[in-house]
Amino acid sequence: MSQANLIITYDPAHPGKAMAEAKALLEAAGESPDFLPSETGGIFLVSTQNPAGAVSKLLAVCRKEPEKFEHTFKWSPVERWCSSDMADM
Repeated sequence: MSQANLIITYDPAHPGKAMAEAKALLEAAGESPDFLPSETGGIFLVSTQNPAGAVSKLLAVCRKEPEKFEHTFKWSPVERWCSSDMADM
């Protein structure tokens, strides 16, 4: 199983619409997203080829067409996962 490298927050009242929106936006940015299971409502865990590049492209889209981001809110690329131990961070 691939590891998530992109976290997307969304309106938990509309998970289906948010998933469709995120998938369409990522595909338009040239990505083939893999949505992974999340135990937290309102958060998508996604695996993509180039999360930082996708977020950069989507920032330009958001500036021109903010209405395309109706159900998703924050898009955060993950550089590296680590434990919450201070030494690891």
